[in-house]
Amino acid sequence: MAVTWSNGTDALGAQSVPDGTMLVNPGGTLPPVVFFFTWEREREDLLVLGRAMGPDQPLYGIDHPPVDGPLPRDLGEWVRFHRAALDRLPVRSPYHLAGFSFGGVIALEIAIALREEGHEVEWLGLVDTIRPILNPQGVRPYLRYHLRELVAQPDPTTRRAYVRRLVLGGGRRTLLRARHQLLRPLRRIGLVPASRGATLADARGLGALKKAVWRGYLSHEPRFYDAPVALFTGYENLRQAGGDPSLRWAAYLRNGLEVTALPGAHREILRPPNVDVAARELTASLARAADRAGTRALRSQSS
Repeated sequence: MAVTWSNGTDALGAQSVPDGTMLVNPGGTLPPVVFFFTWEREREDLLVLGRAMGPDQPLYGIDHPPVDGPLPRDLGEWVRFHRAALDRLPVRSPYHLAGFSFGGVIALEIAIALREEGHEVEWLGLVDTIRPILNPQGVRPYLRYHLRELVAQPDPTTRRAYVRRLVLGGGRRTLLRARHQLLRPLRRIGLVPASRGATLADARGLGALKKAVWRGYLSHEPRFYDAPVALFTGYENLRQAGGDPSLRWAAYLRNGLEVTALPGAHREILRPPNVDVAARELTASLARAADRAGTRALRSQSS
């Protein structure tokens, strides 16, 4: 398997790629798939996936921002970083985009932007990407967000379940956040001790990169996407989504959501031995997308 690294060198003399990117299977003849990285070890995972998918399938990987520099503060900054890197690649419409976990959110947002600009996105793959439920600050944003979520639920049963989760979970989080906001000015003037101990992120051992991922993930507000999406799910996120096979995306991905269950825990989906199944399913999904595109082209020519 040939790999081109960001310094432009590989054993087979393949073409160079921009800094912060990698290209697996550079000699492949199929349309390249671009993956957006947000976690550690995703380069290694893409190498394994490229080997399993075969030498004819080129895979680009766009690195996350350098951890020794300023990291994104919200989803918008994540998207702008990866979109700029995408535009530097020798890849053009029709695009084939993918992302694992939070990378899937970035792929979705970039796909929406590309289609708004008039480009074609032939295939969009979300690999175990669960849609987060937010808890916005402020009464109006809170009510507006959750009212929209409630209306988007598909039936009365899921609406009632959503309200129960909101009351039992989100309400408590809102009270804790309000308490923190009320105590902040008292801490500033010394009436309340400034130290709050370890934050939740610190307690979970999250580094700067993972904190940035959390900030990006939890600032995402979903938008409707009117093109087919391939969603690949693992059992952990399926359980976290309450058994919803769409991982909470169904209300927003309404024009051909293709869901495929994959073996393995969240971080193990793209690693041996599970990667062989993932590669097979991704390859099959890409082939179906190519067939759909060919059918549309034939209809266009005949009309």
